[in-house]
Amino acid sequence: MKAVKAMKAVKSVKLTSTLEGNTLTLSGYDTYALKDTIKSIGGKWQPETKSWTVDSVTPEHIEQLTVAAKALSTIRQEEAKAKLMFARSPEGKAAIKAADHKRMLEALATGTNAWICCEHCEVLDWGKKITTCKPHGSWDGQSLNTMRVNGRLYTGT
Repeated sequence: MKAVKAMKAVKSVKLTSTLEGNTLTLSGYDTYALKDTIKSIGGKWQPETKSWTVDSVTPEHIEQLTVAAKALSTIRQEEAKAKLMFARSPEGKAAIKAADHKRMLEALATGTNAWICCEHCEVLDWGKKITTCKPHGSWDGQSLNTMRVNGRLYTGT
């Protein structure tokens, strides 16, 4: 039972395990990444429950799964770190900006997002429908207000 708790403590891996009697049931997103290890200890896929079952589980089996899950966790953490480092790099920022601009132009062409006014808009938040558009900003006598929320000029008041 301690080994099952150790497996649950592995971070960055979406895996749920339950031990009933001598049968281990595994489910979750990361079972696909661990399927070779699960098969090697005698695991069988149960399509009706979308989970794996391992009959006659031993502490060695659970240790093998824990080691594989920890290795997968390390890989996932390194991938997340590399993705974040790329997003912070000048190349990553340029790629993200280009992808957003392409998405914005497609939205303008299809007319699906009426809150985008022109091809010069820069979408700051797609979910909240926040843009900034310098050509369509308004001068209030002190500064140029360019922030738009849901297509309407936002002045902060």
